[in-house]
Amino acid sequence: MERLGFWLTGALDHLKVHWKSHLLPGIGFFLVLMGYIVVMFAMMIAGFIVGEEMGEEDLAFVLIMVGVYGSSFLLTILLIPFQLGYMRATIRAARTGEFDARDLLSGLRLTHKGIALMFLMMFFGMFGVLACYVGALFIGALMMFAMPVMADRSVGPIRALQESFQMAKPRYWAIVVHLLAVMALLSVVGYIPLIGMAAVMPLYVVMTIIPYVDVTREEYEASGSQSGLLEP
Repeated sequence: MERLGFWLTGALDHLKVHWKSHLLPGIGFFLVLMGYIVVMFAMMIAGFIVGEEMGEEDLAFVLIMVGVYGSSFLLTILLIPFQLGYMRATIRAARTGEFDARDLLSGLRLTHKGIALMFLMMFFGMFGVLACYVGALFIGALMMFAMPVMADRSVGPIRALQESFQMAKPRYWAIVVHLLAVMALLSVVGYIPLIGMAAVMPLYVVMTIIPYVDVTREEYEASGSQSGLLEP
């Protein structure tokens, strides 16, 4: 728990120094989110029109649901490589002080691993949701470092989850409290028109990466790596 305060203040200090570097990812996320909303409504309207013309209300409902869930799935797939690349850039910036925008595209080669990790995290998260939303938070705390591990080390989904569990266990309650603070902050910021949606992704990434970099500090220093990353 003694590092909890450092994680929160460290994330805010990082944003103060590198806020310009996080503008591009924030705007990118905002544009993707706006595109998702447009596509979702277009698919919903198309489903409604087709169903009405065919005189099938049930078909219209099915097509609308396909549009909603299909566009949501597409958004998730598009965001995975972006989020992994963004995390790589933030990890490097947190360790070396330099934010390299070219890292934003480096997550593309991890797309297949990221998709597999997403489904695994959803699978484990279901157990917490079945219990209650609080249970989902407790299970989510164990998986908090999975995406940063994959971004930092280019490992597969199983290895990413294993290492996340190992890192989280010794500092479990600090992570739970940290996640609660992150969720509260994102909830407040998310309600700010336009700016809020553009700020959500940078805040989430930075407030996830700073604790991860802190937890792996000794390992990184021992590795002798000068690249800012722990990948082989």
